[in-house]
Amino acid sequence: MTPTSSSTPHIVGFVPAYNAAATVANAVHSLRAQSPTALEVLVIDDASTDGTAEAAISAGARVERLKTNSGRGAVRALSMERLHADFIVSLDAGNRVGPDFVARALPCFADPKVAAVVGAWHDPGATACASPNLARRWRARHLFKIERQPMAGEARNLATHGCILRRAAVLDAGNFDPRLRHTEDAMLGWILQQRGWRIVTCSQANVEPQTEDSLVALAERYWRWHTGTRERWSPGRYIDMIKNSLRIMAPLDLNARDFPALLFTLLIPHWITVLTLARNLAGKVQK
Repeated sequence: MTPTSSSTPHIVGFVPAYNAAATVANAVHSLRAQSPTALEVLVIDDASTDGTAEAAISAGARVERLKTNSGRGAVRALSMERLHADFIVSLDAGNRVGPDFVARALPCFADPKVAAVVGAWHDPGATACASPNLARRWRARHLFKIERQPMAGEARNLATHGCILRRAAVLDAGNFDPRLRHTEDAMLGWILQQRGWRIVTCSQANVEPQTEDSLVALAERYWRWHTGTRERWSPGRYIDMIKNSLRIMAPLDLNARDFPALLFTLLIPHWITVLTLARNLAGKVQK
């Protein structure tokens, strides 16, 4: 991918993918449909076994296939090495963005200290009460926090589900940690902020999930988002999770009179504890 003239920022798309044959083409199409300028797209296939690479190629992406599954951190770090662009639009293979995503988010980079602009979750029909699907309602309310997203301004964390990254800032922070299979974006975001870079949100740049989670997949995703890089567990952390479940999450379910979601909310701290302890006992904790 050859850079454009220095007067125009060079922007490309990147999609990390693992066994995402059902959704990766739509993710690629949404990046290639950006207006006014369609994006070139690189898909890094993390040793998929389901035809992900073929689906991405058919959608018009350039594909690099890894021989062994390397994890999120390694794939994202590799993308920063492969893509010599000013800005990289990072989009998970299970999501898609609207054709105005780049046009709405890019002006935030007028501030030279902005390292990343994070898009807003948008899941039509899945507001706190609207969806008949329990997992989708719970995901919208407690994971994506669709009704409580910041309208604009500083973001607490870097989230790469759908965002634009300033490549120079990412490299200044040492790039994504290739050892991390989860929480790689949160860790990079923390380093960026420590080095004086800003991470902002853009409420008008929408990111839309393509799939619905099962309850098990949803619980695993919640664990991945909240366990931390070292996957540590302690009685104090366990108590804090229970307090968060009771004081912050449960009232939202009660206000919605969503009692099935309330039950799932009350189970979440115990699920995270069981999964974390099991991984520690099995020696699967990421180093």
